[in-house]
Amino acid sequence: KYKSSISGNSIIATGSFENCIKFWNIDTLTCVYTIEDAIDPAAASFLYSARDQMIVTVIMKSPLLKVWKLIFNEKGIAKSKLLRTISNPFGKVNNNRMAFVNNKEDRVIVGDEGGNMYIVELKTGMCVTIVAEAHKKTIWQFDVL
Repeated sequence: KYKSSISGNSIIATGSFENCIKFWNIDTLTCVYTIEDAIDPAAASFLYSARDQMIVTVIMKSPLLKVWKLIFNEKGIAKSKLLRTISNPFGKVNNNRMAFVNNKEDRVIVGDEGGNMYIVELKTGMCVTIVAEAHKKTIWQFDVL
């Protein structure tokens, strides 16, 4: 098993309206890997779990989260695999932002355009907590203290 060079902060990930996520070497400013058709139309936000070598995306204008496994070799990211797609438990309400809930990076809290929030276990895709109408409007930011 190869260790991720992403955890050493030498790689950044970007998303745009090109429906892809690109990974860049910070030192050389070269694209080292692309996940094509990963996000449609774009990512509202994403998180990287170095522990589990997964990237989690909130799809813009969508009630979906996507969880991707990154597979490494001696050169870096070799391939990616979509592990699961998770739907917002509040129905067709668009997700907006998310944050890891703990240091294990195994759960994320997600906020949506309806002001709702929910916590999902990444390995199972199960929603473990929901809070309806936590805010009256769209949740734009999380910061776990």
